[in-house]
Amino acid sequence: MLGSKIDVSGAQDIVIKKYQEVRDTAILETAWTKNDLEIYDQKFSDIKTMLERWFDIQIIFKSEKVKDYKFTGTFTNESIIEVLNAFKRTGEFSYEIKEKTITISK
Repeated sequence: MLGSKIDVSGAQDIVIKKYQEVRDTAILETAWTKNDLEIYDQKFSDIKTMLERWFDIQIIFKSEKVKDYKFTGTFTNESIIEVLNAFKRTGEFSYEIKEKTITISK
């Protein structure tokens, strides 16, 4: 397992772990019990539902290309803004937040 820290505008460090191999899928399936949001090589479109439930928000994609971006990471107690900013470091997209709706575009 490799890890790197990302500074997000004075916020806490967000640790994104890059997995070379996942040996125990139970780690991903039970991460929520430890208040961890585990993402392993998943498309943004698949992560969407998880993020909507986790943060009680709605996500709308304005770009089909962005839906196919893949991410891997572990988040503990980060806000949706911190998660999106971490994703932006590896994929080009922008987002706009209006109340509980996030619109993501290329």
